Amino acid sequence: MAEETTKCTAHLIALVPGVTPQEFIKDLTNNSTSGSRPYILKGVPHGWVHFPHKHNLDRLLAHKWNVFLLTERSELPDVVQDIVAAHLWVELSITNTQYEDLISHIETPPQPMPSTPSLPSDWNGASGDGGFIPLNAITTQQNIVAPLRPGELKLDTTMADFLTKALPEGVRNKPVSLFNLFKYPKDGDSSVHDHYMEGFKEKFGDAAGARVKFMGPVHSAIHYTSSTEEEEGTGPSMETANGSAAVERKAWHDANLVQYDSIWHYAYMLSTGVYQELNQEKMEGLVDTCILFVSEVEMLE
Repeated sequence: MAEETTKCTAHLIALVPGVTPQEFIKDLTNNSTSGSRPYILKGVPHGWVHFPHKHNLDRLLAHKWNVFLLTERSELPDVVQDIVAAHLWVELSITNTQYEDLISHIETPPQPMPSTPSLPSDWNGASGDGGFIPLNAITTQQNIVAPLRPGELKLDTTMADFLTKALPEGVRNKPVSLFNLFKYPKDGDSSVHDHYMEGFKEKFGDAAGARVKFMGPVHSAIHYTSSTEEEEGTGPSMETANGSAAVERKAWHDANLVQYDSIWHYAYMLSTGVYQELNQEKMEGLVDTCILFVSEVEMLE
């Protein structure tokens, strides 16, 4: 019997210049109605690890996003609208077990997994306190076939440079999360990707301190508003063969958020032959995907 689920909304928010993510959260919290939870999870986005290939590029890549939220409601309070430059959201559902776990840790900074083994010594750098990607772990550009396929992840020089600089220095050695959207082939057949996820948990999850914080089906198209554009809630209409208007279908099938012990654990994972083998299966099960770095620690410490 399938577990019951809770409907949620994932948000990406670009703030007007001069407003910090922490100030936005303070306004959001102070102006929430009585009995209403302002968020289930919050974090600061720090760029795309993997860009979408063909779905919603104009919306997902339109801004440098400043806030990531998971909420129970799709609307933002009117009081914060004047500090929001752009707002993108998508509706999904997560299992009640995941929902209750998120609620129970809503104001607890993410912690490393106790079962995670130490990174190899050459990943600790000269200081010995972590925060270093050794050159011998980086795939040379000559071995990269561009453009990368949907879901393809390699620790090449571009990726290593991005991962090294993505997070502020104060949180680089702390847990980080990745928000993913997935588009499957054959109108939503997730069987290949599901098998990849099982293989990942069996062969590599512990080594990267990885755990899925939530995962569930997407129920809507990408919604989008900005201070200069009209809302495009379900995308443009299309003309059918008989001339009647049809609404564009939602682009994505699933969404999830996966936490890693640190950005270095994620980089180490990408460098291994075990993961590269798993990644081949991941690509076979995806038509499109995108991955956004999210630092929850910055909102909680």
